[in-house]
Formats: sequence, C-alpha cells, structure tokens
Amino acid sequence: MWRARFVVVYAAANAAAIALAGTAVCGWRLQWYVAIAVLAFAMATLQTFVLLFSGLRVSAVRWWPLTFGGTALVTPLAFGTVYLFGVILLGGLAALGLDQGTEAIGALVFLLPAAFAGVFISGLQFFALRAPPENLLTIWFGANFLAEFVGAPAIENVALGCANIGIGPAWIESPIGWALAGAIGGALTGLVLARLRISG
Repeated sequence: MWRARFVVVYAAANAAAIALAGTAVCGWRLQWYVAIAVLAFAMATLQTFVLLFSGLRVSAVRWWPLTFGGTALVTPLAFGTVYLFGVILLGGLAALGLDQGTEAIGALVFLLPAAFAGVFISGLQFFALRAPPENLLTIWFGANFLAEFVGAPAIENVALGCANIGIGPAWIESPIGWALAGAIGGALTGLVLARLRISG
C-alpha cells in the first residue's frame, strides 16, 4: 500500500512539473535554452519535495542540484549528439538511394535524444541514492530510458521551446500530453525508487 501511494504521488509530481513547465514555455514563447532551464527547475524541485517526505534512502540535498544541473547541461548535449548522428545517417542513406524506411528512422531520431538525456541524468541522480541494491543501477537506467523514450514527443515539445515535434496525435503536444508523459515517467521511475524505502 505504501509503495502504491508513493508511486502515485511521485508520478503526480512529475506530471505537474512537465505540465507547469510546458504551460510557462508555450505561454511565454520561451527560447529553447530558457525552456530547458524551466523544465529542469520544475522537475528537480517537485521531485525533491516528494523525496523529502518519502522515507527513502535518497539524499534530497544531492538530488536537487544533480537533477537540475544534469537536465540543464546534459540535455542540449544529448539532443545535439543524437540529431547530428541522425542527419549523418539519413544523409548517408539518401546518398545511397535508400529512401525506404527513412520516415521511421527520422521519427526514431526525434525520440532518442530525450531517452539518452534521461539515462545521463539518471546516472547523476544515482549518486544521491544511499546504499542502493547491487542490481538497482541497471533497472534505474532502464526505467529512465523507457520513461523518456515513451514521453519523448511531449518532453521535447517543452524542452525545445514549444517546438512542433509532429510525432503522434496533436494532443501529445498539449497540457494533457505533457501531464501524461510526466505521469508515465514518474510511475516507471517511482517503482524503482520505492525499493529504497527505509525499513522500520
């Protein structure tokens, strides 16, 4: 019962963070570098607030700067690296006359930056965990990759300054889509964090 409550609250915090950041970014038409900072602040602050009262073996004092710093600094690097690789790959396929499947590859290129950024950020967050089980690191990376990959269109819509990503139905790039992406990601990662509950 405790695990379910924590996962629901953590998922709600993540949903609220992305929805609030998206509302601010799209409402004020912020540039991408400001948008990433707004998203980083919202995610780090609301996640840390939940963890402060969670009773988990997690240092909230470390979690905030690692999450904020990782999101603000690593995300542009991940986006740039993956996009550059995608452009080279698509250009190479076009030069070889291989046009079939390029749309699917193009969509994958747009989904991967958020997923890779999630892995990098989760690696930093791992340093805030106290005495994690031996197998937790792999599960933690996997959960974050899946969470960011599934929510990539909505997350990237916010992180890139309300840019039109164009993958999936239009509602994904709206408050409903932002909140849903945050909720799914929060549920997946919250299930892993719940394993760090302090017994007794």
